[in-house]
Formats: sequence, structure tokens, C-alpha cells
Amino acid sequence: MRVSAGNISRFAEISTVLLVIPGLFFSILFLVVLVGLIVLVIRIIQAVPLISSRVLEYSNKFRDLIAKVSDIIVKPIINPAAILGGFRTLLSRKKSRFKIE
Repeated sequence: MRVSAGNISRFAEISTVLLVIPGLFFSILFLVVLVGLIVLVIRIIQAVPLISSRVLEYSNKFRDLIAKVSDIIVKPIINPAAILGGFRTLLSRKKSRFKIE
């Protein structure tokens, strides 16, 4: 079997193509995944303000509800104490700390 210079260069070109094709395939696959991730990040960035505004709205409603409930719970304790404090103030006005001259 005789191998000529033409056959060797032909086999070299074929092997070069066979080595480049998998690298090209994985490069294109990586590019497609990268573009997909970029599109996903863009959509997430566009959706975040809508979702965060809803979360803020619900958290404000929840905060207001908790404030109302806590006011209702402590009202029976605070009101009598405030009334007693007012009576004590009225009864002890004669013993004022400040002297008016």
C-alpha cells in the first residue's frame, strides 16, 4: 500500500473537520443556553416590580389588620388606666410641683 502526499493531506483535512464539528456543536449549544438565560433574567427583571408591589400591598394590609387587632386587645386595659390617671391628676392638683408666682 502506497500512501501519497495527496492522501495524507486529505486524511488530515477530514480529521480536522471531524475534530472541529463537536467543538462547534458544543459552542452553539452553549450560545443557545446563554441566550436562554439572558431572556430568563430579562423576564425576571420585568416581573419583579409587579410581584413586589403586590407583596407590599398585602404586607401593608396585614400590618393595618395587626394594628387594629392589637388596639382592640389592649383597649380594655389602657382606657381604665387612663381614666384613673386623669382622676389622680385632678385630685392631686393642689400638690403641684410648680409654683406660680
